[in-house]
Amino acid sequence: MPPRRTRQEAVALNGLGSPGDGGAKHPRTSPRGSHLQPVSSFWYLTLDRGKQRIRMLRIHRPVDVCNAPIKGDLLTFGHEAAPPSHALSYTWKSQENMQTLKMNDRALDIGSNMFKFFEEFRKHHCSLCSEQCWLCVDQVCTDKNDILERNHQVNMMAAIYSEARSTIVWLA
Repeated sequence: MPPRRTRQEAVALNGLGSPGDGGAKHPRTSPRGSHLQPVSSFWYLTLDRGKQRIRMLRIHRPVDVCNAPIKGDLLTFGHEAAPPSHALSYTWKSQENMQTLKMNDRALDIGSNMFKFFEEFRKHHCSLCSEQCWLCVDQVCTDKNDILERNHQVNMMAAIYSEARSTIVWLA
């Protein structure tokens, strides 16, 4: 059984965790009793639904656009305190040909259609942004293995989209 995380380790993860046993895919419990759920090779910390918490992602600007891995941060905010963001509306395609993002320095597998969006977004938008650019992308920001979280986040989608600076439509 993997070791428990300290409160400081759980807080430092700020929305994501990583199994300490080299990628085991079994549930773990944080010191406060919330379950950590596996997705790819990292774990989401359970959102406090009573406080209307959401996750948002920020794509790092690349040093070398051509070949650099796509990296970013996935952070948790109270809905009312979340930074201005852009919401993404996209077409779901087959989850074959999975690609890997590095979120909070951990691997997250996503579909190739979503990966292409992040490549284009980083290439064209991140270089133009003078400020941090936050995105709401349910495929990345919601733990789809946690049905309660998924249902709760779906109920918040109208507010998230209506309060976004813009909605980006990705049909590729």
